[in-house]
Amino acid sequence: MKNKKIIILIIILAVVIITQIILNIVIPKNKVLIASYVKTLEKDDITKNLPCDITRNGNKIPYFKVANNLYNSINNEILENSLLRSCYQNGYIDYDVSLNSNILSLILYISYETIDDLANIEYKTYNIDIKNNVMINNQELLNKYNLTIDEVNNKVLNYLQEYYNYEKENNLVDSDTTFNDYLNILDYKTTTFNNLVLYIDSKNHLYIYKEYELSEGMRRVDYFKNLTNLFKLK
Repeated sequence: MKNKKIIILIIILAVVIITQIILNIVIPKNKVLIASYVKTLEKDDITKNLPCDITRNGNKIPYFKVANNLYNSINNEILENSLLRSCYQNGYIDYDVSLNSNILSLILYISYETIDDLANIEYKTYNIDIKNNVMINNQELLNKYNLTIDEVNNKVLNYLQEYYNYEKENNLVDSDTTFNDYLNILDYKTTTFNNLVLYIDSKNHLYIYKEYELSEGMRRVDYFKNLTNLFKLK
């Protein structure tokens, strides 16, 4: 009888261990924790009258489930921006979220066309210390990765220099086009703390999302087909 109880306990323990292993493989702990903080809004989550269906075009609008002043403020800001933009022609909203240590990083992508048919893309990030329930500012993030604002600008310019070199070598720009001319074509703006958009991905890499216009070569050459506004800093 005693042996039978021991066997049953061993079986139960084995089942628990195997279940935990499966859960860790299928549902990583970070994803479980993220899901406890952030959800994607559904049409019925907002009861007030809306000018359009917020889920149209496959829109994904993030919403923090934690109820306190910080997250309530972020939710209100996201909704204020998203509800308006999602009703524009071809409005589309999406987001990415990651968790590294105690830093939850969320980036919101908003693309839309105004009544003048002008295409617009906006990026907004929220980097949050979930242990202390405070926002982490850009200076703190740069300090964490031992970067200065000048180094950030240089890293982005290095990426753009590669694009310029390719276009120059393949006669996609005029032969007398300088790198500064190229930056003007891209309508490139130097990064400052006022326009700095930082995001930490799931592998703890720091990225900057930088807006720029596409050159003619970028629009039609396969070399640039996977081009994004994302530049890895560290």
